[in-house]
Amino acid sequence: MKILLAGDSTVANCPTEEYPMSGWGAELPRHVFTWTAVHNFAKGGASTESFREEGLWGGLRVITEAGDAVVLQFGHNDQKLGHLGATTGYTDNLKRMISGGRERGAQVVLCTSVERRNFVEGAKQATLTDYANAVRLLSDEEQLPHIDLSAWTTDLYVTAGETGSTA
Repeated sequence: MKILLAGDSTVANCPTEEYPMSGWGAELPRHVFTWTAVHNFAKGGASTESFREEGLWGGLRVITEAGDAVVLQFGHNDQKLGHLGATTGYTDNLKRMISGGRERGAQVVLCTSVERRNFVEGAKQATLTDYANAVRLLSDEEQLPHIDLSAWTTDLYVTAGETGSTA
């Protein structure tokens, strides 16, 4: 079994010159069984559309086998493109990826976007609510597990506060 990650910079292995910045996918291998390989296809700046257009999705699918886990987390860059609205292009692209993962016999897992660290006058401001809600709805519709990174990171930022969350 392999874990295959598809996403943007919040999932990606960041270049050395960007250390200590890191996507969560870069940290995952040390938290899974040693016999489970983690293949991180995530790329900074990727949207659900560019991930496919640049061949990253095709490369991921080539090595996907029955029983693998395909984990999808996008939204940050989709949000910047009008045609990839939460309930339109973004959801449509995720559905294509879900179908493609299932065709290869993989278990697809959806993740809501990592929330942006955004405070206004000391109060945490939500930035990806529509995209997180779209993933939650799609998870129910497609009967897939999802990991709510949006809720988790929001709680993390709120608990740490504006100053404490800079670390």
